[in-house]
Amino acid sequence: MTRWTIYALIGVALAFVAIGLLFVPRLGIEADEAIVTNGIYDHGDPWYSWKFAGVEVPIMLISYLGALKAWFYNGVFVFFAPRPIVLRLPMLLLAAGTLWLFFELLDRTMSRRAAWIGTLLLATDTSYLLLNTADYGPVTLQFVFKLAAMLLLVRFHQNLSKRELAYAFSYWAWDCGTRPYSCGCYLDWWWQPWPYFQAKFGNILAA
Repeated sequence: MTRWTIYALIGVALAFVAIGLLFVPRLGIEADEAIVTNGIYDHGDPWYSWKFAGVEVPIMLISYLGALKAWFYNGVFVFFAPRPIVLRLPMLLLAAGTLWLFFELLDRTMSRRAAWIGTLLLATDTSYLLLNTADYGPVTLQFVFKLAAMLLLVRFHQNLSKRELAYAFSYWAWDCGTRPYSCGCYLDWWWQPWPYFQAKFGNILAA
């Protein structure tokens, strides 16, 4: 990746964040955003939690949503009082980071031209912008972990680095922490291509 490509990607990411910031104070707080407080404040009630020495650690906010985002914002709210910009800017920055991951994924699997076309289309997609600004779902962390895992798997396929394969699965594990039912999807995805994967990389992994 050339220096000018890096500069251009930074420009696209900054433009994405700048446009998203225009909507931060104008969109009402959505229920999926506010649900993180169930795992932070005393009035909240996580669906499932563990207790250690009198401290409650949320594990599941609701039946299908893990508490990873609540853990993150529990630290953020220590330094910054909850308000729209504090709630939304971190997710908006992560969404801008997914543009970079998406670009490199397309660049490695398709071509540089396809990478630019796909990244610009994604960055200018209003549904993607607003979805991540309000983190409806919530889905931003899922986008980050899934794209990072896919990119690392492609890099493993090209470089045969066991470290990148391990990182790929660790990102998928974190994604399962955001929405545990995603694990079933991953098992289905892996079951079908597994014979090919085992035949091609079995000797490398066993070494």
